[in-house]
Amino acid sequence: MFTKRLYDENSYIREFDARVLSCEEGKNGYEVVLDESAFFPEGGGQPADQGFLEDALVTDVRDKKDYVLHICSQSLEPGSLVHGRIDWERRFLHMQQHSGEHIFSGIVHRLHGYDNIGFHMGKDFVTVDFSGLLTEEEIAEVLKVADDLAKWAADVYAFATDEAITHGKQWAGFKLVEGRSNRKYTDEEEVAEAAKAAGYTDIYKSTLVGITEMEKLMGKKRFSEVLGKLVYKPQGKITLVTESDKREAVMTATAEADFKEAE
Repeated sequence: MFTKRLYDENSYIREFDARVLSCEEGKNGYEVVLDESAFFPEGGGQPADQGFLEDALVTDVRDKKDYVLHICSQSLEPGSLVHGRIDWERRFLHMQQHSGEHIFSGIVHRLHGYDNIGFHMGKDFVTVDFSGLLTEEEIAEVLKVADDLAKWAADVYAFATDEAITHGKQWAGFKLVEGRSNRKYTDEEEVAEAAKAAGYTDIYKSTLVGITEMEKLMGKKRFSEVLGKLVYKPQGKITLVTESDKREAVMTATAEADFKEAE
């Protein structure tokens, strides 16, 4: 038996059709082999895909050299054509984590010469084992390079988006979609008249204007006199940035404690 691996051709395939070559009951479920599959088996530290073949839940996928074995919750008829659906949210998370592991390992090796000797992808976190122990100074160097890479990746994404929108460029595995938006009335006066005519009268509500608008209305000095004691600024989320950032540094023991717990 032989399975064509669709994920080798396009890792963004989410659904596919295939023919069942065999189906046998095993210890953990029904072991199904297809003539082609987009389900990625466990490998390189990345967990196997999950999803569905018709109504059968695919709980595990294994690489058997010539073919891919799908562990399913129910049997499938050999010779039948089935539709496969990948649990895409789970798969894409694994793809991101796996790519991040390669990038991070490359940075560590280039800066400090340590080799990646182990990689584990869990449900909530990823661990990477290196041939040497990173010091705090070395971690800081890695963070600086990682930040530059993130900015570079954002520039690449902006370029690709512009090419697609402006020049009609087609990128494999990507598509242009219309962003989400909120519904709006075409004419609020007409809406009010139509609602009232239909017998609905409780259609208005009054809300307090925002702080910026209120300050413009009163002027900064008067705003401070009247409302200064009634306005506060919540603490923002603590974020790690480069030293070039203009914001003042804050001192917190939380991040330091988390690092120590991981040691």
